[in-house]
Amino acid sequence: MFGLEVAERLDFGGERLAFLQLGAARLELIESAPQAPRRTGPVDHVALEVRDLGGLLRHLEQRGVTLVDREPIDVPGLNARILFCLGPDGERLELFERVQP
Repeated sequence: MFGLEVAERLDFGGERLAFLQLGAARLELIESAPQAPRRTGPVDHVALEVRDLGGLLRHLEQRGVTLVDREPIDVPGLNARILFCLGPDGERLELFERVQP
């Protein structure tokens, strides 16, 4: 209806993920098990695609940013690494870096 196309689907960490795409924009949909509802509300997080996740991680640590993950997490199904941190109002931010397969 909105011109979004399914770009990728995968199972990760007990959840089913679908990535919808329109041009360069992507929307991630997450299906959790009913017994494990998310406590974050209808918007779980905002993802930002970055380059040099390792360098950015060091920069965030130096600035005292609250990290949800201490190290990047490999997501082989997406050829990516991710890391979550908290924004200034406690919102979850996902930093997403593509890697070569």
